[in-house]
Amino acid sequence: MVAPFRMSVGRLLIASALAFGMLMVPSVSSMAAGPDHPLPPAGYRPDASPPPGADVKTEVVTLPTAKCAQMNKALVARGHAPDAECRAIHKSYGQNHLPLPSGTVSASHGLFSSGTAYASAGYWHWAYYDWECAFYGCWYWQVNLNYDGVANGSHVYQWNVGCTATGYNTTCTWWGYSYNGGGWPYYAMQVGENSSSCAAISGAPGCFGHGQRQWIDDSGGAFNYSAW
Repeated sequence: MVAPFRMSVGRLLIASALAFGMLMVPSVSSMAAGPDHPLPPAGYRPDASPPPGADVKTEVVTLPTAKCAQMNKALVARGHAPDAECRAIHKSYGQNHLPLPSGTVSASHGLFSSGTAYASAGYWHWAYYDWECAFYGCWYWQVNLNYDGVANGSHVYQWNVGCTATGYNTTCTWWGYSYNGGGWPYYAMQVGENSSSCAAISGAPGCFGHGQRQWIDDSGGAFNYSAW
């Protein structure tokens, strides 16, 4: 999927990493924040709802064969017909190069510094949202991934990564980020979620797993979205 706010990064290291299928594992790692790393205002939470008239992108994705079989077992166990094509609807929305929210501050300057300093003017705010649900029906499973942060062209930091799930026994089992701070060697960071939808199959619990991953480059641009 290519959208106006999803610009690929023309850096050799990223291209090489993606060519080898590099994918974030369910853990959170972080680079040390510099003195001008902007922090969100106290109590800040992103709004996961696109404003009226927003350009929300929609596409249909096909789930891998193994996941398709798991989902169909769960569907049949609940008395529904299987979904032979195993498709999912993916909706996405995002904004980049936004002004920093009022009250944004940066980490304290220096080891013995007290208080906080205003964030560097070189940073801006970005925010993205990805919704996926079964083409069979969003009542079956739906998972929403929302994430935002800041970038300055050389580094990218996350502020929030959130996951919500609806449907038959559907839960978010993990959500988070990796390569926080961007820069060398990937010049990007990654966010994502894992989720599960479970049902009793032949008297035993059976689960359909799902996941989403999104790369954010050092300029706050989203690229190389993937799901399974």
